Amino acid sequence: MRKIVSVFAIGALLIFSACEKDHVEAPGDIPGMGNASGELTYDEAFSLPEGIELVGTMTGIDESSSVAIGDDMSLKSTFANQSVQTFGNYGSGGRFIKLLCNLKNTTNQYRTVFFPRGLLCKVHKEGYQNAMSLQWTWVTIKPYGSRTFILHMYCINYGRSGSDAQSEFSFLGITNSPTMWNLINRIGWRKINYEHYFGHGYPTSYSLKDEAVSYENITSELQNAVWSLTNGDGLSDESISFIESIPELEEGTYPDDLDDIDIQPPFYFDEYTPAE
Repeated sequence: MRKIVSVFAIGALLIFSACEKDHVEAPGDIPGMGNASGELTYDEAFSLPEGIELVGTMTGIDESSSVAIGDDMSLKSTFANQSVQTFGNYGSGGRFIKLLCNLKNTTNQYRTVFFPRGLLCKVHKEGYQNAMSLQWTWVTIKPYGSRTFILHMYCINYGRSGSDAQSEFSFLGITNSPTMWNLINRIGWRKINYEHYFGHGYPTSYSLKDEAVSYENITSELQNAVWSLTNGDGLSDESISFIESIPELEEGTYPDDLDDIDIQPPFYFDEYTPAE
């Protein structure tokens, strides 16, 4: 009898394993995103370049601490404060997740740190949002210098609390979700980052652009697009049309081979500067 039970248990385990392998990811069912069970998945862990160190802990900032349930939180109000204006702003998103990051260059040369599209950041506080990037961004650091800056990212857990100074984050790796890569590939090299519209300096004021495609509109629409994949049933035709309306980066303002995973990012590359 025991042998029969054992054989049955092994058979059930094999069937379960086969079903797990046959599971096909779909919008609303991405491990670790939205309300889906499981952990965030990636193929290779992200690591900082040799000679670059993270100083202290990467945390959120209090200005982006509202709950991510689609409320009308003004980007203008989050930038028109001293905390955000103290440091340079990079990346895309920022409505619910802004990460305060301090990096140190221990070498005697200028270095550039590249943060890839699809990069996942895990929050270490229950009930808070994990984060993901949708576009490459990069920051330069002087020899033997350090740089504190704010990294904008997108919320991938609709309904959880926004980042604040008490929430700690760590880099994971680049998502291997085909659902998310459908969105990322549609974005391509379009202008969606803060620095694409406001530069990489230390802003003394914040104002929205007048044109329809502005940083505020872009990040709001893209956050909704992310949620349509993490908690909904996929990208709408309206979202796709909006993405296609976003202007593309000028050739030469980014390394051409960044999309080749077999090629390491450059040791140094100038930060993006908006055209006059």
